[in-house]
Amino acid sequence: MHHEDHRTRSASTPLVGSQADLPLMFDTYPRYQPSGGVRTLECDVEATWIDINDHMNAQYYGIIVYRAHAAFTDILGLGDEYVRSTRCGKVVVQTAMTYEREVRRGACLGVDSWLLGADAKRLHFFHEVRNLGDHTRVAVSEQLDLHVNLETRRTAPMSTDLVSRLRHFVAEQAAAGQPEGVGRRIIPPQTITGDVGADTNPDGPEAAQHTN
Repeated sequence: MHHEDHRTRSASTPLVGSQADLPLMFDTYPRYQPSGGVRTLECDVEATWIDINDHMNAQYYGIIVYRAHAAFTDILGLGDEYVRSTRCGKVVVQTAMTYEREVRRGACLGVDSWLLGADAKRLHFFHEVRNLGDHTRVAVSEQLDLHVNLETRRTAPMSTDLVSRLRHFVAEQAAAGQPEGVGRRIIPPQTITGDVGADTNPDGPEAAQHTN
């Protein structure tokens, strides 16, 4: 399990605008995006993020999503103040990233975040990374977090009131429809039983675009 340490965010984070402009509790949440997603981060692609293939390296998609997820956690009322006052927090137990389009030098990116579901101990998140220049979606990240007691280091239920408010937030976002790509899984290559190269398509949708 990976503990979310929000102290990794700093004033040097390359944002367009400030995370301080976001509401700290979701009961003051406005509908940022007509799609139902909440705009949690905007950033310029730094020159150091570009790899030998002349596009943004895969590792930086994860960093961008992490920063957006931290901002979304604050919006939901589960950020640093919640941790300090309750001695409870969230840990990541499962995540999946899908790279849909490459990102080139000089691009500006935004992340729209969704809370797809919540119960007493689990929160289901979905983040869409968008190129703000051509308005295309370039990647998605799906994530499951567990609520934990930081004293016992074990899962623990959230308060009934908090769960109720989180579920209301889920319903508000879901009213606009679910984002495309939820629940994707990795499809392994076909086992080749005949001639080498049979039934393969190296230029198909599964073709790699990124340096890992």
